[in-house]
Amino acid sequence: MKTVVLLIFLVTVGFIAFINVSLLCSTHGQYQKIKELPTSSDKNPVLELFRQCLLPHFYGEADKNIFDGFPKKIEYCAKILHFNESSLLAYKNNDEVKYHINPNGDDHSDCHIISIGVGHDVTIEKALNKLHGKCRFYAADPIESTNKDLFTPIGQFFPFAVGASSKVQEANVKLDPNSDTYTHVNFTHVEMVSFLKEKANIPAGKIDQLFLDGEGAEYELIPYFAIGGPLDIAGYDVCQINAEFHLPDNDKKQIFAKFIRKTLSDGRYLPLKTFKWFHMRIYFLNIASQKCVRLYVKDKF
Repeated sequence: MKTVVLLIFLVTVGFIAFINVSLLCSTHGQYQKIKELPTSSDKNPVLELFRQCLLPHFYGEADKNIFDGFPKKIEYCAKILHFNESSLLAYKNNDEVKYHINPNGDDHSDCHIISIGVGHDVTIEKALNKLHGKCRFYAADPIESTNKDLFTPIGQFFPFAVGASSKVQEANVKLDPNSDTYTHVNFTHVEMVSFLKEKANIPAGKIDQLFLDGEGAEYELIPYFAIGGPLDIAGYDVCQINAEFHLPDNDKKQIFAKFIRKTLSDGRYLPLKTFKWFHMRIYFLNIASQKCVRLYVKDKF
């Protein structure tokens, strides 16, 4: 009976998804037809159900409402699908929880874990380093004091912010690790692909985990994760993302809404966990890249 109900559900929402899937938001906010969607021979039926469940909730909804109502939509689909999240391992640091799926297999020598923003706390990176000793760890944060000392025993630290272009720009940062106060300061920003290729020397291929906490830069980096975006052009597949979306104004709420519609429509990144107070944290899993599916999706759900 449960299987029949799920099949009926998939057919119903799948029709809605079919109507909407060809209309995708471009990186400049315009809608365009997309010629080819990413495919995977290992598409997971449970995660596809989750995606199909989420899709109808975000079409017809005002952009400004999607950010505020986002967590309830994730919780709703997880509940009605009886989603088994036992593979999603929770790691807690001083003020937040991030999620990580352990890879299949034994050879993880090409593993890369990246932190954009350290925030004077490497509890989670240390835990993953202990568990996955072959992984290479990289971090970028414009605040060098404390952050460099904390991260260097784990991996390479870079004293700059990461964004959509290389420039000197104001960033909102916590200068004092013992304070909750953030200060606007001018810092060097390095464009994301330049950071990966030229600074961190990460070869094209798989990025296993990205911790993205850019204190607002996440909105300008959204186009990087689109089909045909800068990461695709550079040859990077990001398998898991823990992103923090900082409290947006109406323009950023629109950017966020279009990103969510697009990433669900193109079937690349699936949001599985979320937590919201003023800002919002979201865990995304890449369900399209065959490299990522083989390691982090197959036999996990």
